[in-house]
Amino acid sequence: MAVHKPQLRGAKVSKKIFSVTVAELARVGLERLSIPEVARRAGVNKTSIYRRWPTKEALVKAALGESMEHARELEDTGTLEGDLHGLIRRVADFIESPRGGAMVRLAFVDSGSRSLRRHAAQAWSDAPGAGPFEILARAVSRGELGPETDFETLLFTMAGAILHRRFVEQAACDAEWIARVTRLMLRGVAR
Repeated sequence: MAVHKPQLRGAKVSKKIFSVTVAELARVGLERLSIPEVARRAGVNKTSIYRRWPTKEALVKAALGESMEHARELEDTGTLEGDLHGLIRRVADFIESPRGGAMVRLAFVDSGSRSLRRHAAQAWSDAPGAGPFEILARAVSRGELGPETDFETLLFTMAGAILHRRFVEQAACDAEWIARVTRLMLRGVAR
């Protein structure tokens, strides 16, 4: 008698499809991403995917937008230094994850859909919860930053430092490096 694996249903099947999609996107890129291959690796019928996400772009957008854990529930340490340190750690961890690798590849490497590239590039600021802009707004309310602080440039500087560290230097964003970057950023913006 053959033993059959139980079928995944609903949210569980979507989560599995999204996980495989992101892993495949990071592995092969948008151009070579194949819905039949995602279905095979996820253990579902390809019609199950096409029914919910009729195009590759729709599937990738849903997969990337499903969860942005790195941008949610960022700890309020009570200081700009502590909050920035935690934010840099979260972003670095994210960039090293399959989802982060897929977003970096979409935003900087693949020449695919402009709307997907925009989605990947803006997913951070669109994420719900206590994202990076909220961290900086808390610092303004505590008097650690002036209301004129250019939040966008500050966050782009942080992201650029992390991307350079990981992809140009090909080095880890370890605790000592994060502490140095945090101090550097504070010198540039703190009152």
